[in-house]
Amino acid sequence: MARTHGLGGVFRNAEFRALWAAELCSILGDQLARVGLAVLVYGRTGSAAWTAATYALTFLPALAGGVLLGRLADRYRRRELMMVADLARAGLLGVMALPGVPLWLLCVLLVVVVTLGAPHSAAQGALLPDVLGSRFEAGLAVRQITSQSAQLAGFGLGGAALTVVSPSVALAADALTFAASAALVRFGLRDRPVAAAPGSTAAAAEEATGDAATGDAATGDALTRSDAGGGGTVTRMDAGAGSDAATGMDAGAAARSGAVAEWLADTRVGVHAVVGNRTRRVLAGLVWLVGCYVVPEGLAAPYAAALHADPLVVGLLMAADPAGSVLGAWLITRLVPAHLRPRLIGVCAVAGGLSLAGCFAGPGVVGSVLLWGISGLFSSACLVQAQAGFVRATPDELRGRAIGVAASGLIAAQGIAILLAGVLAERIGAVPTVGLTGLVGALVAGVLALRWRRAAVGSRGFGTDGVPMTSES
Repeated sequence: MARTHGLGGVFRNAEFRALWAAELCSILGDQLARVGLAVLVYGRTGSAAWTAATYALTFLPALAGGVLLGRLADRYRRRELMMVADLARAGLLGVMALPGVPLWLLCVLLVVVVTLGAPHSAAQGALLPDVLGSRFEAGLAVRQITSQSAQLAGFGLGGAALTVVSPSVALAADALTFAASAALVRFGLRDRPVAAAPGSTAAAAEEATGDAATGDAATGDALTRSDAGGGGTVTRMDAGAGSDAATGMDAGAAARSGAVAEWLADTRVGVHAVVGNRTRRVLAGLVWLVGCYVVPEGLAAPYAAALHADPLVVGLLMAADPAGSVLGAWLITRLVPAHLRPRLIGVCAVAGGLSLAGCFAGPGVVGSVLLWGISGLFSSACLVQAQAGFVRATPDELRGRAIGVAASGLIAAQGIAILLAGVLAERIGAVPTVGLTGLVGALVAGVLALRWRRAAVGSRGFGTDGVPMTSES
């Protein structure tokens, strides 16, 4: 593929413009709401613990939501699913904005709002390749740039706005952004059929029965055989549930049992789609690892204190990674030829870790900001291409479930990494912890980079879509 002609080309696609505008509205509203919630909860309770717990609730429900609800993006029309999720969140946030809502109810509603974001994100990610085609990587880069920029702007504008309006108004504004997003999705995207109708892979399932256990181990890319086998499980389980009903089980109970069985089977298929295929497994591992490079942001305050710096430095350190991410997403798609990008995934992952390892040298404030920014640059370059490769290596009928599982894995990896880093920083200090995070990350990234390279070599190189070619290619 020839060198990209810039990122602006994706905006010539009307459907992408609608998706981009809808996401921008949601991100800005979410950041405003996060600040508003923190102010609202702290104002009511005076408790830092309650405030931190509420802030955590804006992230953590997505951990389970991605695994359990990502299937909806494969079982329902994706445009309608996104629209319903947006409208539901708009309504719930409208209730949260009402004065005097009890704190416990506020937390319950918040969990539901965040959980509804999981199927929306899965459907959006699964739609992008269909919307953009060969411009998919450029679209991911634009989304990365927009997301990081909007988060920075959202936090800043949120703080400024709350000096003028109340937290309840901020929540109401977030509700309006979701309503606007629903309208953009409804009228900006064309309707598409359901990606994976129940039973659509039953015939292929029989063929896959004997191959699924060994196909991926041998080639790393038996996409059709192993995925069809996973999809066929639903059909067989449904048939079993129907058989039980025929032998006397109550019809309603049988229907519920079949629905639960199908749900569990779909969840298992989604997990298998990620961990059961070498290409997707390595790419997901790289994404999860690079996601852990946000650990320094969680240690920005004690890191600045260790440098005897004022609170302004905390903000500079936290802004360094997002700023580097914006630049990295632009550079990888604007300056690097498309055929070279897949080969740089592992290199960028290693470089992102080594940049943080440079903190062992005690670089001071300016050096630390630069190192964190460079880490963000390489991390973003890795993420854009790894995410693109992951989606392209996943059949359309599995994308919703696979993206949901991968997103949950990323949240889990980040949460565990930040928790462990916090415990370690209490013992050895924030500066050495950041350096150690980078060093360990670079070593693990090196192993994954070798596995990624072997997948390509064993499959006769990279295909035109940026993923290793199968032996059948």
